[in-house]
Amino acid sequence: MGGAAKELGIAVEDFSKTSLGTLTIVLVIWKMIGNDLIQLIVGLLWFMVVIPVWIKIFYRMCLVQKIAYAENGKTRVSVEHHDDSDTDARRWAMTFVFAVLVGIGFLVMFA
Repeated sequence: MGGAAKELGIAVEDFSKTSLGTLTIVLVIWKMIGNDLIQLIVGLLWFMVVIPVWIKIFYRMCLVQKIAYAENGKTRVSVEHHDDSDTDARRWAMTFVFAVLVGIGFLVMFA
């Protein structure tokens, strides 16, 4: 930045107060941390979207089962918990999917 101020014949303090100086500072900072900042933002957005969706799917597939039935002309919903052996396999599979999704998020953030 000092080189740009010298070229214009202005003191560095005065140059940083101008709009061109401010733009230069922003561009230098962006050049230094812009890519990391984008990776961090995209990774955080990934986690904010993927984890709630995974929780919803895990809840519906592995924890409870909703059954609708009619009683006296009204529709009622019964909630039953999964207890069969197939549920254990689904839980392990969903845990593996969660680990993969978290791994993808960390790769986006830190690679």
